[in-house]
Amino acid sequence: MLSIGFLLTLLGLAVVGTGATVRIRSLEESQETLRDSHTVLAQINELGDSVRALDRISHSYQQPGNPRSVDMFHASPGAITENIDELRRNPATDPVVMSYLDQVEPLVQDWIGTLGAAVTSGAAKLPDNDTEPLESLISEMHRYEEAQIRVQMKATKDSSQRTRQLIVALSVATALMVAVVTRWITLRITTPAKEVTAAAQRVLEGDLSRQAQVTGPLELAQMARAVNASTVMMATARDEALAAAAAKSAFLAAMSHEIRTPMNAVIGMTGLLLDTDLDSRQRELVETVHSSGGSLLVIINDILDFSKIEAGELSLDEQPFDLPGCLQQVMNLVTLTAEAKGLHLSTHLAPDCPKVLAGDAGRIRQILLNLLGNAVKFTDHGAITVNVSASAVSSGQVALQISVRDTGIGIPADRMDRLFHPFFQVDASIGRRYAGTGLGLAISQRLAEAMGGGITVESRLRQGSTFTVTLLLRPATLREVPSKPPPVAPPTQPLRVLVAEDNPVNQRVAELLLERRGHRVHIVADGAAAVAAAHADPYDLVLMDVQMPVMDGLTATERIRADPPVHGTPRIVALSANVMVDDRTAGLRAGMDDFLAKPIQEPELDAVLATAAATAEPADLAPAAPKPVGAPVWPSEVALAGLAGYAARAAAVTGSTPVRPIPTGEPENIRACVSGLVGEAGDPARLAEILHNFVGRLPDVLDRMEHAAAAGDTRGLARLAHSLKGSSATLGANRFAGLCAELETCAHEHPADSGRLLDDLHAQADEVSTVMEALSTELAAA
Repeated sequence: MLSIGFLLTLLGLAVVGTGATVRIRSLEESQETLRDSHTVLAQINELGDSVRALDRISHSYQQPGNPRSVDMFHASPGAITENIDELRRNPATDPVVMSYLDQVEPLVQDWIGTLGAAVTSGAAKLPDNDTEPLESLISEMHRYEEAQIRVQMKATKDSSQRTRQLIVALSVATALMVAVVTRWITLRITTPAKEVTAAAQRVLEGDLSRQAQVTGPLELAQMARAVNASTVMMATARDEALAAAAAKSAFLAAMSHEIRTPMNAVIGMTGLLLDTDLDSRQRELVETVHSSGGSLLVIINDILDFSKIEAGELSLDEQPFDLPGCLQQVMNLVTLTAEAKGLHLSTHLAPDCPKVLAGDAGRIRQILLNLLGNAVKFTDHGAITVNVSASAVSSGQVALQISVRDTGIGIPADRMDRLFHPFFQVDASIGRRYAGTGLGLAISQRLAEAMGGGITVESRLRQGSTFTVTLLLRPATLREVPSKPPPVAPPTQPLRVLVAEDNPVNQRVAELLLERRGHRVHIVADGAAAVAAAHADPYDLVLMDVQMPVMDGLTATERIRADPPVHGTPRIVALSANVMVDDRTAGLRAGMDDFLAKPIQEPELDAVLATAAATAEPADLAPAAPKPVGAPVWPSEVALAGLAGYAARAAAVTGSTPVRPIPTGEPENIRACVSGLVGEAGDPARLAEILHNFVGRLPDVLDRMEHAAAAGDTRGLARLAHSLKGSSATLGANRFAGLCAELETCAHEHPADSGRLLDDLHAQADEVSTVMEALSTELAAA
């Protein structure tokens, strides 16, 4: 049937094309005839012009002594004769014009002969001849040809109009024929095809009660029989797959639960055992069992979660939660691992995004931890960026969108469709580089779907990936968020503390804060020195910076854990200016026990010290003499402004928004911060030295940053900006620290913009140096 419709359509087009071709050819011939008539008319005009020219010459002729008059006379008769000959030779000259030429030519010859005889005889004046009959004949010939042209133009116009009418008529007839044939074919084909499609759709929806009933072309009838036969096979296969999936889920759930129960006892008992008196060898073995048990429990929990999801037994606990805090907790869990790989982490929260939402915060953290963990795992260099935004939807909910963008290995296009399948891995070979069960993304996708959203991914091989999770959540109020537990009281037991920190300013500040609390402090400047010091002397606590020269903090921690000191393994706490709480995943992997953010805050420091004091072995150690607390150096209102300085310092380091800040300038922030440090340490002279050293080192650091930027050393520039950020924030230079943080991010993501930020740093450095130098002088004199 399709062939018949196609042939009829071609026939109609052929008729239209043939008719149009014939009519267009006729128009072309009419145009050629019209052009020839115009040529004849032009030649008649030339003949008239030549006759009138000879008449003018004969009237102005002078005596033969004027050669110019003779030459002009001899030239004109030849032109007239040539015009007559051209008209006779022109094929377009019709017989009527020829008859006129037969009458014109004798008159012309007689006239030319008379004039020629007079010139030859040397007459002083040529005889007057009556040219009116000649010109009258030429005029009649001209009018005749004009009339012929008008007749031809009217015929051409009529032919053109008839051609248009013919084309329109044939086109309309062809269109109607095609429409009728198309409708007929549609009814003969599409109706049975819809019936087959509807039957297939019913199979997809699980309705096997009706089969396709088709009457029509042979091909569609065969298709219907094939669909009907397939429905039974598909239903059988579906039932078998559902039964297998149910059996698998039941097995995984049962086995995961049975394994998880004794694993809880293993982890709990080893944790208790670690709190007892153990020698170094016993502690190493117990810690290995404890750490391995925790890693195994993570895998078991993933399998149990997936089993619950598959069985439809997953429940969500919707509670109000603080969105920035939730994001920060997840970032904390991957920061140390990212820093160990030299990756830059950043979070961007849209200004209009609600800060408090109602949802299952634990499951949301689980989704984000899976995405961020994968981003860190599959990214060897570059940056990982988290962008958070929200948009209002119906039913009083908001669509929360969180995208995780990395610069990692990317995902091949042929594996994108299986990315969220359970147990699927991008590299599933035996010798694969990246470990994992392949359940993280599958669980995250199902959790997101359970919250009314989903996860999408965009990726380019060797350029990175962007995972975007969308969740439908309900806005909540700050009053609904559970309050935080009270701060931990500082320990009274003196501790032996090793501080591994390469920044002199941070070294001195840590020393002041620890000695103020009565602890013994030893400071080293790199990871290698920290390993040596930990083996040389017993320490209850090691505060380990992550980014240090010679050997970084993670490597140093691994060395200490791999070869514990003979006098006991110290508790190791990470120091970093990028996060605020502990990274348990990276800590377990590298051997760190806790995390402390820079700038060091008293409640967090006291919590770390209290934990260290709880696990420290008793020692015969006299406490360091506490430094007396001197009177505040600055007025009380400036000291109160220091509260805003601490909030702003935290904002500069973490990128979070300080709560209810007190508006202050950079000099006031620095003064308030130093006032607080004087109150804590009670040693103005040492603070004066810290300020003086910072001012003295600042030009050299800025020069090194300029050289790194000029040489294209983005990693070196980011490291210098990171170090300067921590030092300046510790001393209250919040705006300056913010510029350093922006420069650190820019060095990783937009190196071309580093020059502008360096100029801003130089401009801000003058004000910071002036204030700190003045404070140093005042403190030294106090």
